[in-house]
Amino acid sequence: MSGGPATPSPYEGGRHVPNILTVSRLLLAAAFFAVLSPWQYEKSPAAGGDGVDWWILFAAALFILAAITDALDGMLARRWGVVSIFGRIMDPFADKILILGAFILLAGRGFMMSIEEKTPIPMSAVTPWMVIVILARELLVTSLRAVVESEGKSFAASASGKWKMILQSVC
Repeated sequence: MSGGPATPSPYEGGRHVPNILTVSRLLLAAAFFAVLSPWQYEKSPAAGGDGVDWWILFAAALFILAAITDALDGMLARRWGVVSIFGRIMDPFADKILILGAFILLAGRGFMMSIEEKTPIPMSAVTPWMVIVILARELLVTSLRAVVESEGKSFAASASGKWKMILQSVC
């Protein structure tokens, strides 16, 4: 869109859709955590070469669905001109919960494998130091956002922030 008025919502009540998507991302993240938390690589059918691990695929589907809501909520809010304070606060919060939770779980015990009683090795490419770096970056940005927003200025998501979320989701 090039400076013109926002396209109105296609139906009554559409102004709440972006916020509903944001809240649904939090619920999907909770479901993703609940599915992935008890999972252990060593007990996975895929680890034993016995086939597809439907449990981990279900967790991946929940994550992908949550990531799609991130792409949709901001796009719809801007297109319909319904950007809200709730959305500006909760959208990045929901992103952080989803991404940080996923990285923490991927760096956790469930994704470790022991070979002949030796030190466990990670089965995901995520290691604890990576989680620390991502967490530190998110805390810094959140702190900066709070300072800027407290001065009455907007610290809305930028294109680079959206690309960062896409890259983290793919990882």
